[in-house]
Amino acid sequence: MSLKMIKHKVTLLSPLNRAKSIKPPLALMSIVSYLEKKGVEADLFDIKSHKGNDYVLDRIIERIQVTRPDSVGITCLTPDVLEVKRMVHRIRKEFENIKIIVGGIHPNLFLQDFLYENSPIDIVVIGEGEITLTEICNALSTNEDISKIKGIAYFKEGKIVQTERREYIQDLDSMPFLAYDKVDMGYYTRPSLYVIRGIFLSAFYMITSRGCPYSCKFCVDRHTSDKRIRAMSPKRVVDEMEYLIKKYKIDGICFYDDTFTASKQRALDICNEIKSRNINILWSCQTRVNLLTEELAKAMSDAGCIQIAFGVESGSQEMLNKINKLIKIEDARQAFKICKKYNIKQFANFMINLPNETLEQLNQTISLAKELNANLTVFNVTTPYPGSGIYSQFSDKIKLTEVDYPKLANYESYYDFLEFIETRAKISRYDTPLIKILEKVWIEFPGTKDFSPKLSMKYARGAKRAIDFIWHPKYIKQIMVSSKKMKYISGLCHIFKKHQ
Repeated sequence: MSLKMIKHKVTLLSPLNRAKSIKPPLALMSIVSYLEKKGVEADLFDIKSHKGNDYVLDRIIERIQVTRPDSVGITCLTPDVLEVKRMVHRIRKEFENIKIIVGGIHPNLFLQDFLYENSPIDIVVIGEGEITLTEICNALSTNEDISKIKGIAYFKEGKIVQTERREYIQDLDSMPFLAYDKVDMGYYTRPSLYVIRGIFLSAFYMITSRGCPYSCKFCVDRHTSDKRIRAMSPKRVVDEMEYLIKKYKIDGICFYDDTFTASKQRALDICNEIKSRNINILWSCQTRVNLLTEELAKAMSDAGCIQIAFGVESGSQEMLNKINKLIKIEDARQAFKICKKYNIKQFANFMINLPNETLEQLNQTISLAKELNANLTVFNVTTPYPGSGIYSQFSDKIKLTEVDYPKLANYESYYDFLEFIETRAKISRYDTPLIKILEKVWIEFPGTKDFSPKLSMKYARGAKRAIDFIWHPKYIKQIMVSSKKMKYISGLCHIFKKHQ
């Protein structure tokens, strides 16, 4: 049966600040592939540049002039708001008849920031974008009333109009593979330390499930995500893995699901599917410390899992309870013990600047980090994003405006970000500056980008833990059979030379 074409062209765009990002626009790639499946002519302009936002915006305008879409769609997180607004004002000035559609977490939470009298934005997509944007394109192509479309908002007759919320997509197997052909896969799959964090590998991301049943107070996704986890079948997951391996010759996959082992049986079935097809691939995932068993770890290791990332967050049970993490300290000890037994590297995420955290509680976190002795340990600074439970808790103290939003991310300078949190959004109770705390822990827990000779046994031990992947038997075997082995050798030589 022939595909019914929708006579509407749409171009999807990332915010200007993401031109420097090393992560692919997975959500936009999913939307574009779905649009094309439904007969919409869709484009994704994913420019990568370090020449500044003005340069990127000029290239976007040039692309629109060439492709002449009927609509543009832009995704937006809170730190992106100012740059997204700059984009839409410029696009509206240059192309007054183009429909401008915005989606993403911040528009979902704060419609009033985008919809108002004389706003250049025509429609905000609420929730998942694939079906909704397809219906928007269809309606605009036939001049139908958009008020019948679920999951959108727009400004009309002096007020914001919000339609009925759209149901979440349940059958993820029905979704096409991502639009890999719309981005520079050579750029995204080059050997690096950033996909499977700290492991130098040619790898790519996969999201195989959606939704999160948890309500951690530092997270804003709880407002925009389904409480039930919806997942691809193991066969569908491994089909796309095989496609990526054959098409792009990658050696690694990072499963970017919020909680990969939320269903123990599904995780086991994915492992069995990988093994039954004799797929040789290294992979990583992230999950909760209370959702790993010996049976599962063994199966994952046998199927190529080389690393698991955990959100441990704190060494204080009181703090874990306050942020509604719903885990126990002993869960972390057990999970890391299991990983080491089955030779799975551990990536431990901790947080500082937790709500009303005392210096004593922070020291408990540092002590737990030492005890767990993960291959990579990262201390993240708690950031009270608007819409999170933490932001609501401190709403009388923290009052952020659009001008502050870009400072919530370290797009430009990590030290400027720390200074902003220190002066405007420090919610812990210790007087020690955050930078002093981080400089102290970095000595014992260096990140791969920080490697440089230091006369410190603590630093030497931490550096050895972080680069221990080089001697991992699975890694050596994968590199030896890889078609990119020369890129690995030259890349590793460059890394060590850079940090001598």
